[in-house]
Amino acid sequence: MATFTKVAGVTEVWIQDTGGTDRNFSSVVNSVSIPKSSDVAETTCLTDTAQKRVGTLLDASVSLSGPRDATFEGYLDALIGSSSRVRVFPEGSSSGKTYHDGTAARNIYKAAGT
Repeated sequence: MATFTKVAGVTEVWIQDTGGTDRNFSSVVNSVSIPKSSDVAETTCLTDTAQKRVGTLLDASVSLSGPRDATFEGYLDALIGSSSRVRVFPEGSSSGKTYHDGTAARNIYKAAGT
C-alpha cells in the first residue's frame, strides 16, 4: 500500500471534475493512501494432486485527508456515483518522477466530523 504525507510545494493531487477538467487539489490534501489488492481464484482440476490458484485483477482505492474546504467538498459531492481520473504525484510532476494514475469511482465521501 502506498501511503505518504504530502510534502508542501512538492506533492500534487489532481482530480478530474464532472466536466473533464483536471483540478489541482494539492493545497487541501495533507495525506494520501492508495491500498492495492488482488483476489485469488482457484483453478484446480479434478486430476490435480494439489490446489492451484491464480491472481486476478488488481484493485485499488484512494483515500485523501486534509482540512475541510468548501470548494474541494463541492467537487467531491458532484462526483459521487461517477468515475473520474485521479493522479497523485508524491514527488512532484516533473519528468521521471513516480506517480499514480487511474480512474476512480466515487462511492464514498465523508467530511471530517460527520
